[in-house]
Amino acid sequence: MSKVFALIISVIILFLLILSLTKIKLRVLYRKQGKNDRLSLEMFIWRGLLSYKMEIPVVETRKARPVKAPGSLLKLIPRPAFKVNIELEEKDGRLIAGEKKQIRIPGPVRLVTILINIIRLTKRYGPVILQLFRRIHLRRFQWQTRLGTGDPSHTGFITGLAWGLKGALVSVLYRLCASGGTKPFYKVVPDFENACFSTVFDCIFEVRVGYIMLTGFKALLVRLKIMIGG
Repeated sequence: MSKVFALIISVIILFLLILSLTKIKLRVLYRKQGKNDRLSLEMFIWRGLLSYKMEIPVVETRKARPVKAPGSLLKLIPRPAFKVNIELEEKDGRLIAGEKKQIRIPGPVRLVTILINIIRLTKRYGPVILQLFRRIHLRRFQWQTRLGTGDPSHTGFITGLAWGLKGALVSVLYRLCASGGTKPFYKVVPDFENACFSTVFDCIFEVRVGYIMLTGFKALLVRLKIMIGG
């Protein structure tokens, strides 16, 4: 009995060791062309042997309804809905499992509550999350945007702002991630003749599962410390 127990423990330890050394690649791909939006999230492990894909296109916006009572103005704000397509595939592209859902964005009041909770959690677990970012490697970063207002002078002004905003965001992200990653590529192409906006954001992050597990453990310690202290 003791040998069987020791064997089970050894197998579990070996599995956790292999899992902690496993690298996960997360690809974030966002495309916007006119009114068409599509966000795709892909996760690869074991060099693509197993992949997880989730696509989120915007499919509809709720129509405004007449105001029937005071305080119902917030209900008139359009709320986009997302059709989520989740797929689990093997390396050869064979579908293992799939699921489709439709998710509606929360209303303004709910969004404010969520934002407050995010700020509170960021203050609490910010240092732990920052340590995880230091372990994340940037393997691809491409962000291309084409824009135009129909007025050449306005287009030039907006293009300059877009360049500055992109440069600031990319600089912050690059400093947060581990050193030695790929060099970010981004550009803004002005269209001085047409009013348009399109953008493509393609980014791949890589991190070991062990660092994610360690971050979860540290977050648990922070949670326990708060519970004991307060």
